[in-house]
Amino acid sequence: MVWDRLSTHISKTMKALVAEREWLTVVLLPGYAPELNPVEGLWAHIKRSLANLAARALSELETLLRRRLQDAAVPPRHPRRVPRLDGPRSRQTELTL
Repeated sequence: MVWDRLSTHISKTMKALVAEREWLTVVLLPGYAPELNPVEGLWAHIKRSLANLAARALSELETLLRRRLQDAAVPPRHPRRVPRLDGPRSRQTELTL
């Protein structure tokens, strides 16, 4: 089983439960490794999409969140192009690639 370092995953209780099961192997992800945990990118995208919205009620927030999750689950009809890191815009910065 692969876990992130959510507090419940690394608690004493969980460590004891895992230790009681010889057949269970748990691998903990590094402290911050979004590239190893794809759901992190999804949550980051959803949080950004909700950042400037003001829900008047919890039910409205829930509806917005469900809509965002549903949109994320359906591939777009026209995939967005990923900007090239070595394209003309990258030369406008002083960043070294």
